[in-house]
Amino acid sequence: NYGIDENKLLPIPCAVDNDYFKGQDIYYKSRLNNIKKELSIDEEDFIIVWCGKIYPRKRPLDLLKSLKLINSSKITVLFVGDGPETEKCKSFSLKNNIKTKYVGFVNTSQVSKFYSIANLFVNTSDYDPSPKSLNEAMNFSLSVIATNVIGTSKDLIQNNKNGFTIAVGDIKDLGEK
Repeated sequence: NYGIDENKLLPIPCAVDNDYFKGQDIYYKSRLNNIKKELSIDEEDFIIVWCGKIYPRKRPLDLLKSLKLINSSKITVLFVGDGPETEKCKSFSLKNNIKTKYVGFVNTSQVSKFYSIANLFVNTSDYDPSPKSLNEAMNFSLSVIATNVIGTSKDLIQNNKNGFTIAVGDIKDLGEK
């Protein structure tokens, strides 16, 4: 269309293998309690999975601050990822009695295990044009909450149906949702 020689173009796939993740969902369904035990998570807890690099632009503390506003005694936040904000998150969680688990970075072949035990996926980023974790989580029939600036949130999230979009930094709204 723009007159560029096709030999100079390279395909760069930027997608999620939905069939793979749907198969993983089926595989892990019978293992949920074992995974929770392995992670020392109470079987009755509501589990929020937060998946990504734990650094300022992703705003992981927003999720924890929102849980401080509500009764979160039966909620566990499962952080899948690592980064410079990890210690701040751990310290905030400890200080405010918020149950969290940190599993560190895991690759695509391992992340399904953590999505499978979750009840909710949250992405609090202030910039993320196309987060693969949002697509991955939705293959596990998870409700989702994401900021309205995430590129795919308008395409994938139907408010009050499969989740909610919130404004970046709106901790009160996140807690209410």
